[in-house]
Amino acid sequence: MPVRGDLAAGDLRALYLGWLLSLQSGELDEDETEPDVPAGLASLSGGLASLAEFLRLDEDLIAAAAAASGPMAAPDPAALSRWIGSLPAHEKDALRLRAATGDGAHLGAELQRRFGATGGPAPDGERRTVGQLLARAEARSAERSRFEAEARARQEEAARQEAAMALERRLAELARREPAAWREVGAHMASKRADGRVAAIHLL
Repeated sequence: MPVRGDLAAGDLRALYLGWLLSLQSGELDEDETEPDVPAGLASLSGGLASLAEFLRLDEDLIAAAAAASGPMAAPDPAALSRWIGSLPAHEKDALRLRAATGDGAHLGAELQRRFGATGGPAPDGERRTVGQLLARAEARSAERSRFEAEARARQEEAARQEAAMALERRLAELARREPAAWREVGAHMASKRADGRVAAIHLL
């Protein structure tokens, strides 16, 4: 329902995601160019993010496409007010009647969609091909994998250093109480219990 509302308000990101699904599924030629790139691909709403997850769209492909997508821009209230004021009187009366009879939930989205279609500029930048988008998605995936591998390596090295420092601290503590530690080893061995032998081996 949120995606349907977005479409009613003129948000075409869901349609572009559908085109990306065709691309991801191998249904398009590599030299085919993309459609107009809608704004806001880099910041999907909750409904659109759920749609992308449902369609199992590759996040690297979405990110590659979003590189050519600008931020979402809310309508200028003053410009919207001037446009509504310029509508014919009979049309404004019809809009008021619809609002009064309970159609207000869809009315705002409809007006914003109509306002956005009255002369917005065409998307800037050269349109990319299917092959270019796939290549950029693959490059981003490889880069992300490299970053993740480096992060894991840093975490493993930090854990190794922490373990080495903990061992040094334990050895230093044993060195300070070496005679007592030897007595503990003897007591554990004399007990002839399995857990005593384990404790003795641990101390040794």
